Amino acid sequence: MNSNVNLVKVIDSSTTASREAIRALLHELQNHLHSATMIAELARLGVAEGADSIKLLQILDLIKHSLQALRICVLPSEEVTCEDPMALLNTALAEVDKKLRAGKIRVRLDHRGPMPRVELNKECARNAFERLLSHCCRRLRAGGDLQIVTGAKLLNGRQFAEIALTLVPSAFKVYGNHVCCNCTADSDGIDADMVVALEVLKRYGARVSLERNGKKPVRLTLLLNAARVSK
Repeated sequence: MNSNVNLVKVIDSSTTASREAIRALLHELQNHLHSATMIAELARLGVAEGADSIKLLQILDLIKHSLQALRICVLPSEEVTCEDPMALLNTALAEVDKKLRAGKIRVRLDHRGPMPRVELNKECARNAFERLLSHCCRRLRAGGDLQIVTGAKLLNGRQFAEIALTLVPSAFKVYGNHVCCNCTADSDGIDADMVVALEVLKRYGARVSLERNGKKPVRLTLLLNAARVSK
């Protein structure tokens, strides 16, 4: 059977390119500021009865989120602790729960054994996980399943914590033996959230691979280095 799904490694511990992440965050901030300016300008011109305070607060929260990520990229904390990756993932899932429910996205968790603890910065890793999940929410804008498989993996004599995210949209088309996913994304399926998240995780030796259907990523696998000493 023919298949157009291929495995592409997009980042590893030897990749050193933060310019793309910073550029993506600056573009994100520019969009948020433009949205806030438009609300204020419409109120000033009398087109709207007044500035939408709720929407402005939401935009300010987005700006705060972007600035936090920019600080992590430009001035990363050197504090590294031994963390439970499952706990970090659960915290991130709780943070994006509203987006998941609003998008009618079902989370399917498959725990295939315990994951080893990993050494990283807790705040940075949690931010990266939240951005990856937010990326998945946008990709599944029409609803669907977010399948998350977790467990331990031994590779070349080294132990890793493995987290695999698979996008299964509620709408798809089948052409012969090929499944075409109706996911929403940009031209190559990678947005600012994914760029920043991978940039952050890279700092802790994360290995990341994408399985693509054509140009669109449909499965992302994270391999996080197991801590040398359990704490």
